[in-house]
Amino acid sequence: MTEVQREEDDDLQELSEVLFALANARRLRILHEVDEPETRTELADRMDVSRQAISKHIDKLLEHGFVRQLPGWRESGPVDEFQVDPKRLYAIGKEIADLGHLEPKGGPELTDAQATEIRADSIDDDSPTSKGSSAQAHLLVLDGPEEGDRFVLAGEQDRWTIGREEDRDLCLDHDPYISGSQFEIQATPDGHAVVDVYSSNGTYVNFGQLPEGGRTALEPGDVVRIGRTSLVYQRR
Repeated sequence: MTEVQREEDDDLQELSEVLFALANARRLRILHEVDEPETRTELADRMDVSRQAISKHIDKLLEHGFVRQLPGWRESGPVDEFQVDPKRLYAIGKEIADLGHLEPKGGPELTDAQATEIRADSIDDDSPTSKGSSAQAHLLVLDGPEEGDRFVLAGEQDRWTIGREEDRDLCLDHDPYISGSQFEIQATPDGHAVVDVYSSNGTYVNFGQLPEGGRTALEPGDVVRIGRTSLVYQRR
């Protein structure tokens, strides 16, 4: 076995251990339902299981980075809260998707022309969110009928509007929990920022809700959550 093969086996073994940790209906339900930070007791009560049982599942999800422990506060005083890490879930999903396209590490590098051709082919010409653009940044839609579409941040614009209204640059009218005008993406010297436009339903970036009218810079892999829809900011 070559060194490259050993490295690949190590990576696959690590992935198999992560998937084994997810092979439990209760843990999957936790990942599905924990939209807001909750304590072990709150989660146990809501899911109608013992605190001991919920703690076991939370600890396993913590071990593999699927939930994060955050400081919180209740009337009784400081507490530990737990929230799902959407970036970790997305990363594992990408690893699974890449299984069918494994390339030996250390293999021949692509020429610039080949890399350009592959990048061009990766844009779906039939997708309205991808036409006519050579942008290096986009939002990947993870839910709903637009799942898998890339909304490319390109052209002469320096801001893009997202919401349920038809005149938004990205219209997500399938999700009733999204406001008519939800948020904007604004170009910055370093990349892009997300700006809540005083939406009634709230705009979330990773773990936190933006204040009304709030703004934060985006990093590759950041997950923007609006209503029941998630979008991943990517740059390439």
